Amino acid sequence: MRIKFSLIVGILCCLFINTNAQTVRLTYEEALNMSYKNNSLFKQNDLLKQEKLQDQKATMGLFMPQLSLNANYMYMSKDLHLDLSPVRDAITPLYDVLGHYGSFTGVKGQFLIDPKTGKPTLNPRTGTPIWSDQEITAVMQGKIQEGKKAVMSANWDQMIQEKAFGTLSANLLWPIYAGGKIRAAYKASQLKVQETDIQVVRKTQEHMDELASRYFGLCLIKEVKTVREEVFKAMKNHKDDAERLYKAGMIAKVQFLHAKVFYDDAQRELKKVERQLKVVKDAVANTIGVQGIDVVPMSNLFYTEDIKTLDYYKEQALANSPILKLVDNKKALATQNFRVQRSNMIPTVAAMGVYDIANHNLSPFVPEYMVGVGIKWNIFSGQKAFRKTKKAKLTIKRVEEVKLDYTADINTGIKKYYEELQMCLEQIKALDSSMEFAQEYYSARNKSFKEGLATSTELVDASLAVTKVRIDRLKAVHDFDICLSKLLKLAGISSNFIQIQKDVKTINEK
Repeated sequence: MRIKFSLIVGILCCLFINTNAQTVRLTYEEALNMSYKNNSLFKQNDLLKQEKLQDQKATMGLFMPQLSLNANYMYMSKDLHLDLSPVRDAITPLYDVLGHYGSFTGVKGQFLIDPKTGKPTLNPRTGTPIWSDQEITAVMQGKIQEGKKAVMSANWDQMIQEKAFGTLSANLLWPIYAGGKIRAAYKASQLKVQETDIQVVRKTQEHMDELASRYFGLCLIKEVKTVREEVFKAMKNHKDDAERLYKAGMIAKVQFLHAKVFYDDAQRELKKVERQLKVVKDAVANTIGVQGIDVVPMSNLFYTEDIKTLDYYKEQALANSPILKLVDNKKALATQNFRVQRSNMIPTVAAMGVYDIANHNLSPFVPEYMVGVGIKWNIFSGQKAFRKTKKAKLTIKRVEEVKLDYTADINTGIKKYYEELQMCLEQIKALDSSMEFAQEYYSARNKSFKEGLATSTELVDASLAVTKVRIDRLKAVHDFDICLSKLLKLAGISSNFIQIQKDVKTINEK
């Protein structure tokens, strides 16, 4: 029983700890840093960049020699022979004629036997021995007969290659010149890595804008909830006051019922805001990348009157907009593709070599190794290469037009959000003036109601007027923050948002 009790206490403690751990108090900057660590989007971007880096390293291999091992086993329908019997048959009659009827004289290097001495007779001019014509002819005819026997006994049907054979060879191919195709391919791989970096910046800025929209939306709902709680409390007090005055006979029942109706409305609005708060908190947690946490925003809605000029944001967009940088990157890629297509009309030169490592039944006439240089030039391909080169050049021009279109769209968006910022500031200033009047009017009506000089309707109207101005001002400041985030995103300087937030007024400062 004691063990079970300890187990129950441990479970309750864990639940208590987990419940407390779910509440996370975060400023906007802290929420942003947490999202960088937990949001899968940034992990995907990192993996994508690693993929492109591997592609770039693989492209570097195009500059290197390609060495491969090739193993082949071949089986032909029959052996390959070289039959030279016709050559034998053609030269054999010559041997027959010369071996029987040929006469040979003056053959140098031979000698003649002197009949008196039995010794070779020497040539008085050269000092070398000589033979007689008869002896020379006899000797040469004998040699010819020996040659005939060798010819007749020789194998004139040679085996060149057996029908079954196998080889194991090492092949080398090293591009020497490819018309700039290899260099263009490597440059394209570098541009794809750069494109990944630009995409990371773009998605980061989009994420910052999304988080700003949801985080400060949460701030808005939080502040509105505070207002609704105050309104609910005020309506409750008003209902209680109306009930007391009604029971004292100082006001009519309709005024008490009127106060009760607005009390119920205030309660309903408060519950509505509480439900909205839960939804927005889930959205913020999803953007941060951590599910099941209760995010409590520690940053406040803010605004600033120090807005830079419209031209400043347009200049920043031209220099920093990731969208425009992506278009520039696409143009650079199109340029490299143009160079690749153009290289197809230029000769390609490569060094090559083959080395026979091992073989089985391979012809002895095949050399052990071969090295050389080859050139390939497609002279005519039905204008295919020319048309693809033309297409690549048109792609470059099309991307240039796309940049002009995007630039115009970005400038239009910047102008739109810039004007909305100005309108938000004007609305905040107007609501500040309205707030002072509404609060003073509500204070007077509340005092008059308690003295029985004002009706419940007049007091409620005054209270709702204060509530409306407060909520409208919160929404105006919220709209300012969202417009500022989107303006900075279009200008490519979303990172400035945090610093602006630290330096400017909050909703509680006037």
